[in-house]
Amino acid sequence: MKRNLILSIISCMFLLANIQLCYAQGVEENENVRNCVDSIFENLDKSKVPNGLLRDYSFELVDLDQFTGTSTTCNNPIDRQTYELLLRTIKSCAVGTAPFGDVAGILVDQNNAGNDNTVSLSAMAYQYSYIKQNAITDNLIKYVNGKVSDNFINNVWQNPYGSQYATGLCAQDSVFGAPH
Repeated sequence: MKRNLILSIISCMFLLANIQLCYAQGVEENENVRNCVDSIFENLDKSKVPNGLLRDYSFELVDLDQFTGTSTTCNNPIDRQTYELLLRTIKSCAVGTAPFGDVAGILVDQNNAGNDNTVSLSAMAYQYSYIKQNAITDNLIKYVNGKVSDNFINNVWQNPYGSQYATGLCAQDSVFGAPH
């Protein structure tokens, strides 16, 4: 059943092949793709999602497992582009109100904070939820006809969620004293 959920999400992603996207808009803001994902999760009570951020609902433009904050390795460096994709991924996790506004505007503001003598650093830390790997087999959630929904046993809601952190720190300028 979890495989079917993944296949449904993947089929939504294949819509990307038929949609002209410009980088400035970003996949996470594309209405056609969002509508497809919304359809899969329309029966889920989003008010029960801890932190209001659900990884399974997102457009994961970077692998969130690389940015848990538990270790820094050569596999998880954050340059400006990766930082932007991390912000866009987190914003797309929002099942309600987004945790912040326009990503491009945030990056411009952060970049403008630096000057010839000051490097602007950008940092983010968000706790998000995800549907546990065993949620379907353990009857914590339902997946029927391509739709995800909450499960109740004896009128008791079954919590299918785990949580994790996404963290990032990025210098917005490349070198002290470099001409802008």
